[in-house]
Amino acid sequence: MNRWRTAAAVATAVAAIGAVAAGGASAATATPPAPIAPPGMTVQTVNNGPGGQFSPAVSGSLVTYTDESNPGAQIRYHDFATGTDAAVPQSSGVDVLSDVFGTTVVYTHAIAGCEWVYTYDTSSGNPPAPVDSACPQREQASIGGGTIAWEDYTANATNGQIVVLDRSTGVETALTDTSVLSRYPDVSPDGSTVAWISCASDGTDCHVWDGTRTATGVWATRQLTSAAVAEPSPSGGRAGTNGSIVVYTCADGNVCWQPAAGGTETELAFTGVDTRISANLIVFLHPDALGNYNVFAYDLSTGTLYEVTNGIDTIGTTDVWVDPQTGQAHVVWSVNEETNGYNVYEATFTPVQPDPPLTITRFAGVADRRGNAAAGFTFTDADPNGNLSQYSGTIDWGDGSQSPLVLTRNPLGGFAAGGVHHYAHAGAYAATATIHDSGGATATRTTTIVVPSR
Repeated sequence: MNRWRTAAAVATAVAAIGAVAAGGASAATATPPAPIAPPGMTVQTVNNGPGGQFSPAVSGSLVTYTDESNPGAQIRYHDFATGTDAAVPQSSGVDVLSDVFGTTVVYTHAIAGCEWVYTYDTSSGNPPAPVDSACPQREQASIGGGTIAWEDYTANATNGQIVVLDRSTGVETALTDTSVLSRYPDVSPDGSTVAWISCASDGTDCHVWDGTRTATGVWATRQLTSAAVAEPSPSGGRAGTNGSIVVYTCADGNVCWQPAAGGTETELAFTGVDTRISANLIVFLHPDALGNYNVFAYDLSTGTLYEVTNGIDTIGTTDVWVDPQTGQAHVVWSVNEETNGYNVYEATFTPVQPDPPLTITRFAGVADRRGNAAAGFTFTDADPNGNLSQYSGTIDWGDGSQSPLVLTRNPLGGFAAGGVHHYAHAGAYAATATIHDSGGATATRTTTIVVPSR
């Protein structure tokens, strides 16, 4: 039973995504600023040859994708480090729907009525191999660290289970049973967390679930959403995880996320489907007024919204990988270019980095009986290149007046600032110091200044 999608089916699924019924309210809302173009972004072609290339995945310098340019289908991998593009060895059958982690590719190999999950190491040159030797019905494999997860229809041709494999021990563990339809597992990079969507057998009443590994072969599963979410589809309702956060499409069509351990749900006031996440960067497809889907990215660390593509062709699916060493983001997607079918592209950019924080370490003020007051504070900047020219700020004296800061370097390290003021009346005043960095960081601290009675 083939549930994997051809390029034409993916296009149909994307076109069918529309308004969904409103569900429960989120506990928190994030309102994004106007989207900006990613700084210094470069776009490269992965494969725009004849036929269909779709369902890309990315890890490191490798992009894998399904290629239907020849009869049947095969998995190809493109290495940006070497500029090469090669096919995963295939003697017969059909290979579709890949994922990649490091140099290991996982995918579905279909032949003679069976659908195996296969692995292939691009660095070793060894032949592809199934994860076991039975005749299963498995698809939509995902890989991260030492964990592979997939949809398993071996026991029930209608209601797929989410099954995980510990690659080091060969232990397989079912995270769901056949009483529900569970789809699109996504494994975190360290292999400790899997996110998916489970629905009733008819595809309704869908909820986001995840599982966290507590020991080898032992997983704790939980339902994360109380309100039903968008139905799962190749370019619709899919959950993604980086190990600490799970992202998904809420019932109202907006992008949502919450901790993998459960907790407060945050809703981005921006519509999006096919959610993916790597590090702090959420990538998703956003519809325009004409029904075209473009790739957007939202940075959780800075609240910045990026518009990665802005075209008139329908985007199919997307994926993202953020280099943990450089912070550089690699985003891949497939796009229906109509006369030339589906093609795969990759964008590279470095998200704007959050300004290192400022910290006010001490703040004190004194006043005499005549109301003459002085206050000063010391502060540090986590940016080792911080200098006086980039700081500014004020002291709010607590009586309705403010004065700008006088700034200097602190001989003991860091910086110092202060100001003087005259109070008209005796009393206790809450003075607040505020320091700003031109990069966007801000720190405040309050102290009490007592003006003695005259």
